[in-house]
Amino acid sequence: MDADDKLAATSFKAQTTVAILPLGQVDETELEFLAYVLRNFFSLQTKLMSVVTVPRKFYRPKRKQYDADQLLDYVLSYKPKRAGMIVGVFNGSLFSENIKKILGLAYLTNGSMIYSTKDLHEDCTDISKKQKRSEWIILHEMGHVFGFDHCPVDNCALNEFCDYDYVDETKPTYCLKCLEKITINVAKLLSEKLPPK
Repeated sequence: MDADDKLAATSFKAQTTVAILPLGQVDETELEFLAYVLRNFFSLQTKLMSVVTVPRKFYRPKRKQYDADQLLDYVLSYKPKRAGMIVGVFNGSLFSENIKKILGLAYLTNGSMIYSTKDLHEDCTDISKKQKRSEWIILHEMGHVFGFDHCPVDNCALNEFCDYDYVDETKPTYCLKCLEKITINVAKLLSEKLPPK
């Protein structure tokens, strides 16, 4: 393998790798489950990063919440050169602009997302239900990471859900149309292999 091939291999591995960034203390089983979903649903590699402290300036005392937009920018600043995407996992309540409470946030163009386990797992002790909720939000935000907006189909993970009952009653998957679009995007990403000799 010559230098160009090594560079191409490094580039391919980087763009198919998702960095997982724990924002403060996050349950280790949540980080493991996130990696599992990214590997098994999207066929992406994962890299667990060291825990980072969330700056207090993102906290709004009156709301008792953190500004998700600022926090997502903060997460993006940690994206390694050898990762195509980054996911921040947080255990604090989030809000965004005029939205009182959100479970996650993603950019459509630069491969970054965050989600919060605090509100996601609120009043939930059942492990399988927690994982279902986590998988739902991971699929939802990753759909945005791959460049897609909300879907009007009721049972689609890209639907803009409103409450936990909806999430708990909905299988964490995409509708056929969204699944096809995301599958095509993932396939394109994974097919950018080494050039033939």
